[in-house]
Amino acid sequence: VVLYFASGLIALWRQPHNPFGSLLLATGIVHWCAAMVTVPVLGLTTIGALTRSLPLAIMIHVVLAFPTGRLPNRLARVAVVLAYVTSTVLELPSVLLDASSPIRVADPGPAAPVLDVLNTLQRPAGLACLLLAMLALWSRWITRRRYRDDRLGPFVLYGFACLIGMTLTVVARGMDAASLGDPAVLQRIAELQGYLIALLPVVFLVGMLTGSYGRTGELREFFAGVGGREPAPAAFDAAVGRAVELPGSRVVYRADDSGDFVEADAVRPLWTT
Repeated sequence: VVLYFASGLIALWRQPHNPFGSLLLATGIVHWCAAMVTVPVLGLTTIGALTRSLPLAIMIHVVLAFPTGRLPNRLARVAVVLAYVTSTVLELPSVLLDASSPIRVADPGPAAPVLDVLNTLQRPAGLACLLLAMLALWSRWITRRRYRDDRLGPFVLYGFACLIGMTLTVVARGMDAASLGDPAVLQRIAELQGYLIALLPVVFLVGMLTGSYGRTGELREFFAGVGGREPAPAAFDAAVGRAVELPGSRVVYRADDSGDFVEADAVRPLWTT
């Protein structure tokens, strides 16, 4: 959780117009809320129970939205929407009616068969979301190869590793619930997934702020800061300095009716042609 908060804050500081930083912060909040299910305080337990399945959905969102914070294609959008539906709509009946829920509000009664069906469908639905997410990443991999773009490759592979880890964890939990498989192996799978998810914000933050993506982000910040308005000369100079990573840079202009070049105040000539 700390890594997600720290990475999100750094991303917002460096590229405030990129939604990916906010998405990392939201991921940290979701993981923190889901962990509250183990806190023996009714209000906090309620928060944890309501959000316990959301980490799966938001992790799919993070992997597919890197590095711009926006979902790149229709398949990715479908995978993310279905993941959120699986983590909320299919989860809510269990939270409110299941006998093991800390905030059970009523006995399921006649709704018990429906509750059983939803509980049965949730795990396959989660696996289907993960499969769609991997297909969306595969599509990005093919696009990367087609345009010979080597920047995205390592991060797509890491995203694949995270999705595979989450898939194995979902399968392992199902096997554990059915008393199948070696408990030690199932525990190792869960630990592996935990390490991959814990390092994901750091890996993606490095990818977003360095290399070609970092330079693209600086240019995007520049255009977002000056587009559609006329900034003051000092603000424009500062925006250019940030974009080219040279603080103190100055923009010069060609003076009217002369060959002089002047700074933004149009007073001090720099040189003439």
